[in-house]
Amino acid sequence: MAIPRRQMMPYLALLPPFVALAIQLALWPIISPFVWFLFFPAIFISSWIGGLRPGLVATAIAGTLAWFFFVAPRYTFVKGSLSVFLTLAIFVVMGVLFSVFHQRLRTANERTAAALSEASRSNAALVTATTR
Repeated sequence: MAIPRRQMMPYLALLPPFVALAIQLALWPIISPFVWFLFFPAIFISSWIGGLRPGLVATAIAGTLAWFFFVAPRYTFVKGSLSVFLTLAIFVVMGVLFSVFHQRLRTANERTAAALSEASRSNAALVTATTR
């Protein structure tokens, strides 16, 4: 029995932060000063795939992964500088904005589809009524 695509999407939306982690770990010697380099696209994709809640969860996951693995000092959650907290705060705000934007876009698309469907039914009824 296959799982419907709509039910799988929230779970698939949680994968991009882990993919970003794997790629960034492999490329870290090349992109080393850019902590959030691959995590911004990851949360954008996560919110696009899953919407608001999965996007927010992916933002939390990505922030935690980047914080632990790439923010100096690495491999600890204890950081000494206030500026690194600012970078995390900016990342979280952007993740929330991406998630809200994609949820609003999804809602607008669903309303548009419903309105077009209703207009199509009304048009068909009008054509039927005028051809009698």
